[in-house]
Amino acid sequence: MSARESRKARIDSVFTHAEKNQLNTAGTLRYEYFFREERKEFIEDFAESLVKDSFEIIGLTQKDEEWQLRVMRNEKQSRASMEKQERKFRWLKFKYLIDHYDGFTIWPADLVPDKIPQEEFLGYANALDDHELFWVADRLLYLKSYPKAIVAWQEALERKVYPDTTNYKFGSTLIATEDYVNGIELWEAAVKINPKYLEVFMDLGKIYYENSHWKKALLNYQKADSLKPNDAQILYHVAETLFQMGRYNESYTYAKRSVKLDRDNDFARSLLRMHNLPSVRKARKANPST
Repeated sequence: MSARESRKARIDSVFTHAEKNQLNTAGTLRYEYFFREERKEFIEDFAESLVKDSFEIIGLTQKDEEWQLRVMRNEKQSRASMEKQERKFRWLKFKYLIDHYDGFTIWPADLVPDKIPQEEFLGYANALDDHELFWVADRLLYLKSYPKAIVAWQEALERKVYPDTTNYKFGSTLIATEDYVNGIELWEAAVKINPKYLEVFMDLGKIYYENSHWKKALLNYQKADSLKPNDAQILYHVAETLFQMGRYNESYTYAKRSVKLDRDNDFARSLLRMHNLPSVRKARKANPST
């Protein structure tokens, strides 16, 4: 079977599955598309190009060494038009140096959850299946419809739907409403479930750093460093945190490593310049072990 025949067979299989689930593929449905790439900046540029083409980003998460992008659009497609859509994706993938396109799924058209009155929303959320519930909660977070998102995430948490991601995104929703204590608790729960959840460690490091909790910030950035060694941005965050703690020699070492890996990192270069201030150089010499 040729590559084109294989693609046609896969497309036909997805449409056939949708039709068996009583979806009218001649009408408007929600099409979700999936991509993977190791370099975050590449997939972010790619995602931005899709947004300009009326796609909506419903997920950009990191798993192991890759960034996974999920986008959707409510639209009419057919088997033939999907072949054309995928040809366009393959061209865009080449243009933006994206490694993988992982196909598509078909769902009922957009649930427009932000249009449901708040007093009716709990009953609405309870009636959704697990996939729909997670999608609704994530979409409400994207739309910054936080009160309804909180209801949906709470239901998802009780059902144990994707528990690590639900804890993280529920926590992000609460952080957005300035409920920092409960939001951080959910983030901490996420990394207990998934100790390799790099994105959560980075966000924990950031929020602790911004609130001057240097030791906790350092702990989380160091965990991120252990999960993704030799990442210039993570090394910079470790360096700036150590600097705030007065551990100047360690900070200097991490900052140099960051700049060596990414000479365009202006923040790390600025930190190195701060290390050359007379007062800091004096402190480094006075405490060579820190």
